[in-house]
Amino acid sequence: MKIIKGLYIGILLFLNTALIGLELYKNTIRDQWAEGSVIGEEAYYQLQQLHGVTNFITLLLTFLILGGALGLVLWKKKELIKPQIIATLGISLLFYVTALITALITDAPRGNLSQHVHSMTGAVAVILIFLLISRYFNRNERKVRGLIH
Repeated sequence: MKIIKGLYIGILLFLNTALIGLELYKNTIRDQWAEGSVIGEEAYYQLQQLHGVTNFITLLLTFLILGGALGLVLWKKKELIKPQIIATLGISLLFYVTALITALITDAPRGNLSQHVHSMTGAVAVILIFLLISRYFNRNERKVRGLIH
């Protein structure tokens, strides 16, 4: 299980780093376009391609987080969901701070650099809602069982 935890954290770190790198590259293309050193159509085409890649990676991040939690539920390892949530929120915080610092150092927009963090925290929110609903139903199921027996 330690290998899977390490792999999960490693993939999250890699994908987040890739997203920040791609956003910085997109910003470079925008700057070159504004300066006139890149043809408008060419810059637009590159930005569209990069936008598609960043959307795909953000979606992949979201599915990784949700899929990881679903896998833990299916493998009856619910006790590992809390560490997964803590790790995911820790990485989210790390990359949010990284995005803020990067935005201060470069002229890249802060929102673009940190937008993927919102997807990660949204996925964690979905997991938390699922856990709350499942706890509620489990508690009510025990009450009903107690009345029947």
